[in-house]
Amino acid sequence: MTDTEWDAEAGGFAPQGGRFTYLINEDGRTRTYIAERGSSRSEPLDFPEGLTSPSGNPTAFSPSGDRLPISHQSSNRPADL
Repeated sequence: MTDTEWDAEAGGFAPQGGRFTYLINEDGRTRTYIAERGSSRSEPLDFPEGLTSPSGNPTAFSPSGDRLPISHQSSNRPADL
């Protein structure tokens, strides 16, 4: 899915299966990306530097697939959804 020098980690699929998330550890900072299945298109979620990841089980996507709770924290901000 990605050609990067950083470690990548699988996220989760939207209920309809058309989109999914993955995380990349960029030099100790985690960024979450959303990708479209069946294409090479993906984009990072727009958050400040820090640790950013989807939060939910078995998937972070809402049942309709249009929302995604995100946990974010940084060196000067505690974790919050």
